[in-house]
Amino acid sequence: MTMMKAMVIGATGGTGAAITEELVRRGIDTIAFGRSRQKLEQFAARLGHPAHLTLAVGDAMRPDDIVTQANGADVWFHCANVPYHEMASKLIPLGESVMEAAERMAVRVVAIDGIYPYGRRQADLVTEEHPKQPHTRKGKVRLDYERMLFSKRWNKAKVLIARLPDYYGPTANEASYLGSTLEAVAAGKMAFYIGNMRTPREFIY
Repeated sequence: MTMMKAMVIGATGGTGAAITEELVRRGIDTIAFGRSRQKLEQFAARLGHPAHLTLAVGDAMRPDDIVTQANGADVWFHCANVPYHEMASKLIPLGESVMEAAERMAVRVVAIDGIYPYGRRQADLVTEEHPKQPHTRKGKVRLDYERMLFSKRWNKAKVLIARLPDYYGPTANEASYLGSTLEAVAAGKMAFYIGNMRTPREFIY
């Protein structure tokens, strides 16, 4: 089944902007959904106001807003996120809002998430089959979030999770650890690196 039209929820965030830009580059009719019209318009201007990009203003915490703006999109990329300090209280309600809207519209949802639910590494090569045994509060919340997404509550919506490690690049937020390291290197300044530099790690641009 091919993707005819896509909607990116949280289109002006880090992953949302990157995914929206790639969809537009591929010529796919794309709806950029976000809370701020100003940010959406600035983003569209940066992309050159492509004809197949539609801007949609709404609150992802409100299923009615999502449904109203979906406009025939058959694949939704759920890239909206919540501040770190609000994760325990808002992450799952946000996901439930998106899934409730998706259930009404019987669409496919691609949820973008991190690797926190896996917990401490238990194998030399970490794959999707790695046990999920989170040892942090964030990891436990993210695992509960995954269970909600794959809940039997949703009969019509289809969902998958794309798990990405740490980010860097132009759309990564200021909390990008590697981004800060690379900025210092590029400026010829002393750089800091978090973690063991001898341990291979994967980063997403």
